[in-house]
Amino acid sequence: MIIRPDPGQPSVDNMIEVVRSNSKRRVDVTFLDDNGDPVDILEETLATGDGKGELDLTVISPNEEDLYEETYWPTLNPAARRIQHPSTGKYYLPFGETGYEDETETTGTYLFNWHLRKDETTEDQYRTQAVEVVSPKILGLLPRLRLMLDKSEKIVCPEEHGWLGYTDSMLIMYLQLGLQYINNAEPYPIFQNLDSYPIQYHSELLIRAAAMKGLESQLTFAIDTDVPSYQDQGHSFVITHFGPIQSYLNYMRQGLDKDVQAMKLKYVNSGTLEVELSFNATYYAALSSAPTGATFFGWYTR
Repeated sequence: MIIRPDPGQPSVDNMIEVVRSNSKRRVDVTFLDDNGDPVDILEETLATGDGKGELDLTVISPNEEDLYEETYWPTLNPAARRIQHPSTGKYYLPFGETGYEDETETTGTYLFNWHLRKDETTEDQYRTQAVEVVSPKILGLLPRLRLMLDKSEKIVCPEEHGWLGYTDSMLIMYLQLGLQYINNAEPYPIFQNLDSYPIQYHSELLIRAAAMKGLESQLTFAIDTDVPSYQDQGHSFVITHFGPIQSYLNYMRQGLDKDVQAMKLKYVNSGTLEVELSFNATYYAALSSAPTGATFFGWYTR
Protein backbone atom coordinates (compact mmCIF):
# COMPACT_ATOMS: atom_id res chain seq x y z
CA MET A 1 0.00 0.00 0.00
CA ILE A 2 1.23 3.51 -0.84
CA ILE A 3 0.95 6.20 1.82
CA ARG A 4 1.54 9.73 0.62
CA PRO A 5 0.61 13.06 2.27
CA ASP A 6 -1.96 13.90 -0.36
CA PRO A 7 -5.67 14.04 0.53
CA GLY A 8 -6.56 13.67 -3.14
CA GLN A 9 -4.80 10.32 -3.54
CA PRO A 10 -7.18 7.87 -5.28
CA SER A 11 -8.00 4.88 -3.13
CA VAL A 12 -7.80 2.56 -6.16
CA ASP A 13 -4.02 2.84 -5.89
CA ASN A 14 -4.24 0.68 -2.78
CA MET A 15 -5.75 -2.62 -3.88
CA ILE A 16 -6.85 -5.34 -1.49
CA GLU A 17 -4.13 -7.77 -0.45
CA VAL A 18 -4.99 -11.46 -0.95
CA VAL A 19 -3.47 -13.98 1.46
CA ARG A 20 -3.97 -17.73 1.30
CA SER A 21 -5.21 -19.16 4.59
CA ASN A 22 -2.63 -20.86 6.86
CA SER A 23 0.24 -19.11 5.10
CA LYS A 24 2.44 -16.08 5.70
CA ARG A 25 2.58 -12.87 3.72
CA ARG A 26 4.40 -9.56 3.98
CA VAL A 27 1.75 -6.88 4.33
CA ASP A 28 3.69 -3.76 3.42
CA VAL A 29 3.41 -0.01 3.05
CA THR A 30 5.53 2.47 1.12
CA PHE A 31 5.75 5.94 2.68
CA LEU A 32 6.28 8.78 0.18
CA ASP A 33 6.91 12.48 0.64
CA ASP A 34 5.18 15.33 -1.20
CA ASN A 35 7.40 14.79 -4.23
CA GLY A 36 6.57 11.09 -4.46
CA ASP A 37 9.98 9.92 -3.20
CA PRO A 38 10.32 7.17 -0.55
CA VAL A 39 11.05 8.62 2.88
CA ASP A 40 11.58 7.19 6.38
CA ILE A 41 10.01 8.40 9.56
CA LEU A 42 12.48 10.36 11.69
CA GLU A 43 13.43 8.11 14.61
CA GLU A 44 14.47 10.93 16.93
CA THR A 45 12.89 12.40 20.05
CA LEU A 46 12.03 15.95 21.03
CA ALA A 47 13.07 17.60 24.29
CA THR A 48 9.69 16.59 25.68
CA GLY A 49 10.44 12.94 25.00
CA ASP A 50 7.88 12.67 22.22
CA GLY A 51 8.97 11.22 18.94
CA LYS A 52 9.60 13.41 15.92
CA GLY A 53 8.35 10.67 13.66
CA GLU A 54 5.69 8.09 14.48
CA LEU A 55 4.68 4.69 13.19
CA ASP A 56 2.17 2.25 14.66
CA LEU A 57 -0.16 -0.47 13.44
CA THR A 58 -3.38 -2.12 14.62
CA VAL A 59 -4.71 -5.26 12.95
CA ILE A 60 -8.47 -5.90 13.19
CA SER A 61 -9.77 -9.46 12.74
CA PRO A 62 -12.93 -10.41 10.77
CA ASN A 63 -14.70 -10.56 14.15
CA GLU A 64 -13.92 -6.84 14.60
CA GLU A 65 -11.50 -7.57 17.44
CA ASP A 66 -7.95 -6.25 17.88
CA LEU A 67 -5.78 -9.10 16.62
CA TYR A 68 -2.39 -7.40 16.92
CA GLU A 69 -0.99 -3.99 17.90
CA GLU A 70 2.51 -2.62 17.56
CA THR A 71 4.17 0.75 18.05
CA TYR A 72 7.29 0.86 15.90
CA TRP A 73 8.31 4.33 17.10
CA PRO A 74 8.70 6.18 19.45
CA THR A 75 7.67 3.78 22.27
CA LEU A 76 8.45 0.24 21.17
CA ASN A 77 5.55 -2.07 21.97
CA PRO A 78 6.25 -4.94 22.00
CA ALA A 79 9.92 -4.54 22.77
CA ALA A 80 10.90 -6.91 19.95
CA ARG A 81 9.79 -5.32 16.69
CA ARG A 82 7.81 -7.42 14.23
CA ILE A 83 7.46 -4.58 11.73
CA GLN A 84 10.48 -4.70 9.44
CA HIS A 85 12.18 -1.84 7.60
CA PRO A 86 14.05 -3.32 4.58
CA SER A 87 14.70 -0.09 2.66
CA THR A 88 13.97 3.62 2.53
CA GLY A 89 10.26 4.30 2.91
CA LYS A 90 9.28 0.63 3.08
CA TYR A 91 7.80 -1.10 6.14
CA TYR A 92 6.08 -4.44 6.40
CA LEU A 93 4.56 -6.87 8.90
CA PRO A 94 5.28 -10.60 8.30
CA PHE A 95 1.64 -11.62 8.74
CA GLY A 96 1.19 -15.25 9.80
CA GLU A 97 4.91 -15.83 10.38
CA THR A 98 6.32 -18.57 12.60
CA GLY A 99 4.88 -18.18 16.08
CA TYR A 100 1.86 -16.29 14.74
CA GLU A 101 0.43 -18.97 12.44
CA ASP A 102 -3.05 -18.54 13.92
CA GLU A 103 -3.27 -15.05 12.37
CA THR A 104 -4.22 -16.52 8.99
CA GLU A 105 -6.30 -19.49 10.17
CA THR A 106 -9.65 -17.71 9.86
CA THR A 107 -10.77 -16.57 6.42
CA GLY A 108 -12.32 -13.15 6.03
CA THR A 109 -11.43 -9.46 5.80
CA TYR A 110 -8.65 -8.15 8.06
CA LEU A 111 -8.04 -4.42 8.44
CA PHE A 112 -4.50 -3.07 8.86
CA ASN A 113 -4.75 0.42 10.34
CA TRP A 114 -1.45 2.24 9.74
CA HIS A 115 -0.47 5.54 11.31
CA LEU A 116 2.66 7.37 10.16
CA ARG A 117 4.25 10.77 10.59
CA LYS A 118 7.52 11.76 8.97
CA ASP A 119 8.68 14.34 11.57
CA GLU A 120 7.44 16.99 13.95
CA THR A 121 6.65 19.42 11.10
CA THR A 122 4.39 17.13 9.05
CA GLU A 123 0.85 15.95 9.60
CA ASP A 124 -0.18 12.49 10.71
CA GLN A 125 -1.20 10.10 7.95
CA TYR A 126 -3.80 7.36 8.53
CA ARG A 127 -4.53 4.58 6.06
CA THR A 128 -6.62 1.43 6.38
CA GLN A 129 -5.44 -1.51 4.32
CA ALA A 130 -7.86 -4.38 3.60
CA VAL A 131 -6.36 -7.88 3.59
CA GLU A 132 -8.53 -10.74 2.38
CA VAL A 133 -7.58 -14.17 3.75
CA VAL A 134 -9.06 -16.82 1.46
CA SER A 135 -8.93 -20.61 1.37
CA PRO A 136 -7.28 -22.57 -1.47
CA LYS A 137 -10.64 -23.79 -2.78
CA ILE A 138 -11.71 -20.17 -3.36
CA LEU A 139 -8.43 -19.37 -5.11
CA GLY A 140 -9.18 -22.33 -7.37
CA LEU A 141 -12.18 -20.43 -8.75
CA LEU A 142 -10.13 -17.46 -9.97
CA PRO A 143 -8.83 -18.99 -13.25
CA ARG A 144 -12.38 -19.97 -14.24
CA LEU A 145 -13.77 -16.55 -13.33
CA ARG A 146 -10.96 -14.82 -15.22
CA LEU A 147 -11.77 -16.98 -18.24
CA MET A 148 -15.37 -15.73 -18.05
CA LEU A 149 -14.39 -12.03 -17.89
CA ASP A 150 -11.08 -11.58 -19.73
CA LYS A 151 -11.72 -12.31 -23.41
CA SER A 152 -8.49 -10.82 -24.73
CA GLU A 153 -4.89 -10.73 -23.58
CA LYS A 154 -4.62 -8.02 -20.94
CA ILE A 155 -1.60 -6.99 -18.91
CA VAL A 156 -2.19 -5.79 -15.36
CA CYS A 157 0.49 -3.44 -14.04
CA PRO A 158 -0.79 -1.64 -10.91
CA GLU A 159 2.48 0.18 -10.25
CA GLU A 160 2.13 1.87 -13.67
CA HIS A 161 -1.64 2.37 -13.30
CA GLY A 162 -2.22 -0.21 -16.06
CA TRP A 163 -5.74 -1.29 -15.08
CA LEU A 164 -6.44 -3.32 -18.23
CA GLY A 165 -7.32 -6.68 -16.73
CA TYR A 166 -8.40 -8.14 -13.41
CA THR A 167 -6.14 -8.70 -10.43
CA ASP A 168 -6.76 -11.57 -8.02
CA SER A 169 -8.07 -9.13 -5.43
CA MET A 170 -10.61 -7.77 -7.93
CA LEU A 171 -11.84 -11.28 -8.74
CA ILE A 172 -12.17 -12.08 -5.04
CA MET A 173 -14.34 -8.99 -4.61
CA TYR A 174 -16.53 -10.03 -7.54
CA LEU A 175 -16.94 -13.49 -5.99
CA GLN A 176 -18.04 -11.89 -2.72
CA LEU A 177 -20.50 -9.63 -4.55
CA GLY A 178 -21.80 -12.64 -6.45
CA LEU A 179 -22.36 -14.48 -3.18
CA GLN A 180 -24.33 -11.52 -1.83
CA TYR A 181 -26.46 -11.56 -4.97
CA ILE A 182 -27.24 -15.24 -4.34
CA ASN A 183 -28.01 -14.55 -0.68
CA ASN A 184 -30.43 -11.77 -1.59
CA ALA A 185 -32.55 -14.14 -3.65
CA GLU A 186 -35.41 -16.11 -2.17
CA PRO A 187 -35.90 -18.61 -0.59
CA TYR A 188 -34.17 -18.27 2.75
CA PRO A 189 -30.85 -20.23 2.83
CA ILE A 190 -28.02 -17.72 3.33
CA PHE A 191 -24.32 -18.59 3.04
CA GLN A 192 -22.21 -16.75 5.61
CA ASN A 193 -19.09 -16.54 3.44
CA LEU A 194 -17.45 -18.02 0.37
CA ASP A 195 -16.17 -21.01 2.33
CA SER A 196 -19.67 -21.97 3.48
CA TYR A 197 -21.02 -21.88 -0.09
CA PRO A 198 -21.36 -25.41 -1.63
CA ILE A 199 -18.66 -24.86 -4.24
CA GLN A 200 -18.32 -28.57 -4.96
CA TYR A 201 -21.89 -28.63 -6.29
CA HIS A 202 -22.68 -25.11 -7.48
CA SER A 203 -19.40 -23.37 -8.36
CA GLU A 204 -20.67 -22.57 -11.88
CA LEU A 205 -23.56 -20.57 -10.44
CA LEU A 206 -21.25 -18.55 -8.19
CA ILE A 207 -18.89 -17.83 -11.09
CA ARG A 208 -21.80 -16.62 -13.23
CA ALA A 209 -22.99 -14.32 -10.43
CA ALA A 210 -19.45 -12.97 -9.97
CA ALA A 211 -19.06 -12.44 -13.72
CA MET A 212 -22.31 -10.50 -13.76
CA LYS A 213 -20.98 -8.21 -11.02
CA GLY A 214 -17.79 -7.75 -12.99
CA LEU A 215 -19.82 -6.76 -16.03
CA GLU A 216 -21.73 -4.24 -13.93
CA SER A 217 -18.36 -2.66 -13.17
CA GLN A 218 -17.62 -2.59 -16.91
CA LEU A 219 -21.00 -0.96 -17.46
CA THR A 220 -19.97 1.94 -15.23
CA PHE A 221 -16.70 2.19 -17.14
CA ALA A 222 -18.65 2.29 -20.42
CA ILE A 223 -20.73 5.20 -19.16
CA ASP A 224 -17.52 7.14 -18.49
CA THR A 225 -15.71 6.29 -21.74
CA ASP A 226 -18.25 5.70 -24.54
CA VAL A 227 -18.26 8.21 -27.38
CA PRO A 228 -21.67 8.15 -29.13
CA SER A 229 -20.47 10.30 -32.01
CA TYR A 230 -17.19 12.04 -32.83
CA GLN A 231 -16.05 13.78 -36.00
CA ASP A 232 -12.76 15.43 -36.86
CA GLN A 233 -11.96 16.80 -40.34
CA GLY A 234 -14.27 14.36 -42.07
CA HIS A 235 -13.30 11.37 -39.98
CA SER A 236 -15.92 9.97 -37.62
CA PHE A 237 -16.12 7.05 -35.23
CA VAL A 238 -18.45 5.70 -32.57
CA ILE A 239 -17.50 3.89 -29.37
CA THR A 240 -20.50 2.38 -27.58
CA HIS A 241 -20.12 -0.47 -25.14
CA PHE A 242 -22.98 0.40 -22.81
CA GLY A 243 -25.81 -1.01 -24.95
CA PRO A 244 -24.27 -4.45 -25.68
CA ILE A 245 -23.10 -4.89 -22.08
CA GLN A 246 -26.51 -3.91 -20.75
CA SER A 247 -28.22 -6.43 -23.05
CA TYR A 248 -25.84 -9.17 -21.96
CA LEU A 249 -26.36 -8.28 -18.30
CA ASN A 250 -30.13 -8.55 -18.68
CA TYR A 251 -29.67 -11.92 -20.35
CA MET A 252 -27.41 -13.15 -17.54
CA ARG A 253 -29.70 -11.81 -14.82
CA GLN A 254 -32.76 -13.58 -16.23
CA GLY A 255 -30.99 -16.92 -16.22
CA LEU A 256 -29.43 -16.36 -12.82
CA ASP A 257 -32.66 -15.40 -11.08
CA LYS A 258 -34.22 -18.66 -12.19
CA ASP A 259 -31.22 -20.88 -11.51
CA VAL A 260 -30.40 -19.33 -8.10
CA GLN A 261 -33.92 -19.94 -6.86
CA ALA A 262 -33.86 -23.53 -8.13
CA MET A 263 -30.51 -24.10 -6.39
CA LYS A 264 -31.64 -22.67 -3.07
CA LEU A 265 -34.81 -24.75 -3.11
CA LYS A 266 -32.57 -27.81 -2.83
CA TYR A 267 -31.50 -26.61 0.61
CA VAL A 268 -35.00 -25.96 1.91
CA ASN A 269 -36.47 -28.76 3.99
CA SER A 270 -39.70 -29.94 2.38
CA GLY A 271 -42.48 -30.11 4.98
CA THR A 272 -45.37 -32.58 4.82
CA LEU A 273 -48.90 -31.79 5.89
CA GLU A 274 -51.98 -33.89 5.42
CA VAL A 275 -55.40 -32.28 5.83
CA GLU A 276 -58.62 -34.28 5.95
CA LEU A 277 -62.02 -32.64 6.11
CA SER A 278 -64.17 -34.76 8.46
CA PHE A 279 -66.67 -34.49 11.25
CA ASN A 280 -65.67 -34.39 14.84
CA ALA A 281 -65.13 -37.93 16.11
CA THR A 282 -67.88 -37.68 18.71
CA TYR A 283 -70.31 -36.16 16.23
CA TYR A 284 -69.46 -38.85 13.68
CA ALA A 285 -70.12 -41.59 16.24
CA ALA A 286 -73.54 -40.08 17.03
CA LEU A 287 -74.45 -39.95 13.34
CA SER A 288 -73.41 -43.56 12.85
CA SER A 289 -75.61 -44.80 15.66
CA ALA A 290 -78.62 -42.55 14.98
CA PRO A 291 -81.77 -44.15 13.55
CA THR A 292 -83.01 -43.23 10.10
CA GLY A 293 -84.75 -39.86 10.06
CA ALA A 294 -83.00 -38.47 13.12
CA THR A 295 -82.05 -34.78 12.92
CA PHE A 296 -79.01 -32.99 14.35
CA PHE A 297 -79.02 -29.18 14.16
CA GLY A 298 -80.59 -29.11 10.72
CA TRP A 299 -79.00 -32.37 9.58
CA TYR A 300 -81.01 -35.51 9.15
CA THR A 301 -80.08 -39.13 8.54
CA ARG A 302 -81.55 -41.37 5.89
